[in-house]
Amino acid sequence: MSKPVSVKATPILMQPHLVAATFRGDKWHTRRGKGLKFADPAAMMMLRTGRDSRGRFGAWFRHYLMRDEFFVACPWGGPGDLAWVREKWFEEYSALTGRPYDPPRAIYAATETRHVVKFDDDGFTECNKDGTEKSPWRPSIHMPRWASRLTLLLKEVRVERVNEISNADSRAEGIAQTWGDFMGNPPQWALDSISEKYGEPGSHLYDNRLSRENFRLLYESINGHGSFDNRWNWVLVYEPIAENVDTVLARMEVQP
Repeated sequence: MSKPVSVKATPILMQPHLVAATFRGDKWHTRRGKGLKFADPAAMMMLRTGRDSRGRFGAWFRHYLMRDEFFVACPWGGPGDLAWVREKWFEEYSALTGRPYDPPRAIYAATETRHVVKFDDDGFTECNKDGTEKSPWRPSIHMPRWASRLTLLLKEVRVERVNEISNADSRAEGIAQTWGDFMGNPPQWALDSISEKYGEPGSHLYDNRLSRENFRLLYESINGHGSFDNRWNWVLVYEPIAENVDTVLARMEVQP
């Protein structure tokens, strides 16, 4: 039997269209700013990544005008660690009893194609005060560990400024070049931004813009208009495993 290893397993939030892209094999990078927002991008330089004396994986920074270095641990660990995906979901109820299944089952917005409803205690469809059906979907932040079905094995972790992303890395983020393949529902300002810069669909500029430009629009639709700048981000390069995180950990013979 192989020697048990110590592996960090941390939840990570992911939007439904990004989960779907990962399952399709179109996405194997993700960029996150958690823990780095205090590192002033105009005043801080990133020196290196690695593990500190406590075994934590992260990055060392230094102010341009100072000699002291400081360490920032990556919230998801480093190569070899796991990030289990929390996604938009709800617990499935039995159509016969109106009660949750035992053991529990989950349905996921990223891949569910059926029309789904939520039952009340009497077995009827729950409705809002205006008579419309109440949405059964629950935010990803509330997804419990037992419902996880997608685990990311980290292969590489680095730190980059978000606007340094290349066209190739944009494609690794699941971003296609054509607008028709743009994921999610971009806000109107994003549509206006594309038209203002590239003209209308069918034009040479519009049809031949880079995937990097579509990544900018996706990033800003999630993080806010103007957020695609020189701020620092963790770049997580991962191998997706379509299994519950505890199943993956058990197979890796992780020590408690």
